Amino acid sequence: TIHQVTTLLILGGVIAVLGFVMMRTQAGMNIRAIADDIEASRFVGVPIGRVGVGVYVFSGALSAFA
Repeated sequence: TIHQVTTLLILGGVIAVLGFVMMRTQAGMNIRAIADDIEASRFVGVPIGRVGVGVYVFSGALSAFA
C-alpha cells in the first residue's frame, strides 16, 4: 500500500543521511572513534560525554518516530 511505500522511502532517506553523517562529518568520526577505542578517543580530545549524550538523544528521537 501507499503507507508501506512511504515508510520505505523515509527509511531509505534516514539511512542515507545517517550514512553520510557517520562517514563524512566530525560528529560521525567522533562516534566511530569512541566505538573503536574510548581511551584513545579521550587521549586525542574527543568530548566523550557530549558525544555520548548526543547519541542517546538522537536514538531516543528516532525511537519516538517508530
